[in-house]
Amino acid sequence: MNDHDVYSYGVISASSLYLLKDKFPARTGYAEIAEKYRNIGGEAANTSIVLSRLGLTVKLDGNWINPDDDADFLQDVFSKNNVDISRISFRRCQGPKEMLVVDSDSRTIFGTYAQLLEEKSWNLPERIDVQNAKVICLDPFFGNASLQAANYAKGFSKPIITVDCKYDDPIFLASDIAIISEEYIGHTYPQHSISSVTHEYKASSSGTVIFTFGHKEIIFGSRDEGFKRFTPYDINPVDTAGAGDSFRAGIIFGLLRKWPTGKTIEFASALAAIVCQSFPGVLNSPSYDEVVSFLKDRKSATFQAEN
Repeated sequence: MNDHDVYSYGVISASSLYLLKDKFPARTGYAEIAEKYRNIGGEAANTSIVLSRLGLTVKLDGNWINPDDDADFLQDVFSKNNVDISRISFRRCQGPKEMLVVDSDSRTIFGTYAQLLEEKSWNLPERIDVQNAKVICLDPFFGNASLQAANYAKGFSKPIITVDCKYDDPIFLASDIAIISEEYIGHTYPQHSISSVTHEYKASSSGTVIFTFGHKEIIFGSRDEGFKRFTPYDINPVDTAGAGDSFRAGIIFGLLRKWPTGKTIEFASALAAIVCQSFPGVLNSPSYDEVVSFLKDRKSATFQAEN
């Protein structure tokens, strides 16, 4: 029997979110702050909240949380959004914390994630939690601990959905669905063209790979089914922070519903678009019915074969 729909293992952070009135300033420039919020950060944390607001049951584990005022805020947010954090360790540690500065079409992140990786202040995944979930939402950033979660998942034949990792990373190779962002490719493979790197991912993966490029076309598919392109929905974004995490939530939701890949991409893109239209987006993420309503107001999705 499954205790949770999703076991989510990865990064959890407190965040301060600043929405600028205009565009992000040039060096030595000035920008007016329009709004400020306390917020949730970290890929696993954001994805878990969005999934729970869609009506799924989620168990979250990952890095330690320093027992300060931010810890109280995080506990309150997870409680209000019905995310099970019974595994989370609240103990003294350095990080992570983050500050996001957001304008209408970009976000700039300042944080202490490097301190987290140096300190290695995270829990090891629990085998029973993986066994008792239907799907594993896995951040690859905790080295051997993340790999252990992947190994548990493969042992129990649980599907793994992960994000930004190298094409020869064992977690990528074990994943059923991997979402790779243009931003990650640019930072990780700066000496290579996007097309050459995406080719390596396609050749290495035995599952589905999804390449995201912000508001530009998504490329998705597998070696067996081939690759297609999909253009995300045209919106006027307010807050793009958490868009990728929300997109992953939509992919997981579609997987659990056993939808075809195209329908899942369509749903995930709509979900991310809605999140980008509110501030802070993740904490105002939509219900399933709200995503369906959004899609009804749009034309049917069109997919083009990838060359």
